[in-house]
Amino acid sequence: MQTKLHKIILFFLLALVCIPVYSYAASLSISPSSGTYEVGQPFTVRAISTSDAPFNAVSLSLLFPPSIFSIDSISKAGSLLTFWVKEPTLSRSAGTLSLEGVTPGGIKELSGTVVSATLHGIKTGTGSVTFQSGQILANDGQGTDLMDSTRGASYTIIAAKPKVTTTPALQITPALPVVPEVPQPAPTLNPPEIALGSKYGAEAITGTSDYPKIQVLVTFLSTTGAKIFIMGNADEDGSFTLVVPQSLKRGDYAVTARVIKENGLNSKDSNSISISVGSIFSDLGWEVKFAFFLLILVILYLIWRIIQHLRDDWKRRIAVRREAKEAEETLHESMDILKEDIRTKLQGNTTATDIEKLSVVSNDIDNLEQKIEKEISDIEKVEEKP
Repeated sequence: MQTKLHKIILFFLLALVCIPVYSYAASLSISPSSGTYEVGQPFTVRAISTSDAPFNAVSLSLLFPPSIFSIDSISKAGSLLTFWVKEPTLSRSAGTLSLEGVTPGGIKELSGTVVSATLHGIKTGTGSVTFQSGQILANDGQGTDLMDSTRGASYTIIAAKPKVTTTPALQITPALPVVPEVPQPAPTLNPPEIALGSKYGAEAITGTSDYPKIQVLVTFLSTTGAKIFIMGNADEDGSFTLVVPQSLKRGDYAVTARVIKENGLNSKDSNSISISVGSIFSDLGWEVKFAFFLLILVILYLIWRIIQHLRDDWKRRIAVRREAKEAEETLHESMDILKEDIRTKLQGNTTATDIEKLSVVSNDIDNLEQKIEKEISDIEKVEEKP
């Protein structure tokens, strides 16, 4: 029975090791990934977000080498993001483009444009457009970072070809459709008030606002500058409670909130509160946590085996003691019989019957030896059991 139980436990341990643990992944890339353009020729590149899970927030920072490229303009037209926590910001001298944006309710498309930039080469050479940082957050109320990889792009700038002046025939080219950029409204709503509370026994951000059922965006800013966004909705009375994400890494965070209406009207940030979250296990990946889980199972199994062994050993010791006790009692009983026979012999007169009495004593001794041998044999058999 125990052997069968051991096999069952080992089977489940092996099954746990073999269970595939699926994790979602997302990436940021530049399109097109390569190209060749003349000096001064404008071309447009797009930052593309791709995910195999629903997401609602993207932040990124792009680097365009300013010695090769000059950025002419940036565009939010056609972006997956509808609300900008940080508007796309351009630094031509540093050759950087950064932004932070969300889409209340989540992004339905799993792939699309985040932002576009038009640039041109200022001298011949090859330059790479790379991601300095990037983040794609799941639409799961936890702000889980789905980011798996980034893929930049490389462009070659060649010398401009001499232009041949000709008189072209008059042609009428239909105008290309232009996707208008809708400016984000300036913050005009009253900001909410937040505090640290609890929900379902976990730490939570509680708040009040002047607007019922309005979207709430909560930002967690770490001391390293990293940000996590989570979104929720206020109740009928304008109050809200959002659980602090378990995905936060260990550390201290400054927390703020703002409210957003469906038409884009929004508020400034609320008051800021400070929280400390996480433990040493918070920074561990799922692979390490899973390994710890398996290790704990193995340790529990080994403890169980030791307990079983000690229990069996305890039973064996009890049996040995019982047999030894019986042997001791038998020895005393036999010795008493011998002593009684000897006493009887000594009290009697030395007669012809002494030989018969001695024979009785001899038989008693033989019986004693046989009983002792049997008890010892029983004890040895118990000791030999595993």
